[in-house]
Amino acid sequence: HSGKTDRRPKFKELLRLIDDGQIDAVVCHHLDRFSRKLHDVLVYFKQFEEQNVVLAFADDRFDFTTPNGMLEFHILAVFADWYLQNLAREVSKGKLGRVLKGEHNNQLPFGYLKTPDGKLAIVPDEGAALREAFEGYAAGQLTDRQIAELFNARQLRTRGGKLWSKDAVRDIMQNDFYYGVVEYRTDLYQGNHPPLITKD
Repeated sequence: HSGKTDRRPKFKELLRLIDDGQIDAVVCHHLDRFSRKLHDVLVYFKQFEEQNVVLAFADDRFDFTTPNGMLEFHILAVFADWYLQNLAREVSKGKLGRVLKGEHNNQLPFGYLKTPDGKLAIVPDEGAALREAFEGYAAGQLTDRQIAELFNARQLRTRGGKLWSKDAVRDIMQNDFYYGVVEYRTDLYQGNHPPLITKD
């Protein structure tokens, strides 16, 4: 689990054990393994101090009894937080760059596959079922549940290998990707994949 959040299952278990008085020292390999968020580092350091729990690091030998040791600790915490924010910016920039080139960022939706040359193609049986579903839906002849039943009867599965539900169908019925665009946040850009349907 990423160090960018304190909602990691084992971290929450650690906090519970500390609250129960079962732990008096926490040892981490490195500061950024404890947390990459400056806020969390400082909040939990203060909390551990109040609970008489020692926080120690194998690679970072901070001397919390001296001003210089505390300064070094705070500086490394700031750098860990900066790294996390800079990484998020770079990932975001990379994703935007992909959609500006008409490329999809996430897992390909049902109905598409990537060919050996890196281009996207429509899966014949999935594409046929999708067109039938969109046409029936637009004409008011098929509901989400009926489309799910149609896909399941044809032994088609979701990208996760599961049976179709009405909620899974609703997601694809609202996916702009199928008429030839790619999305970044709330903006749409012309994709370079073959559209399965028209926007109309």
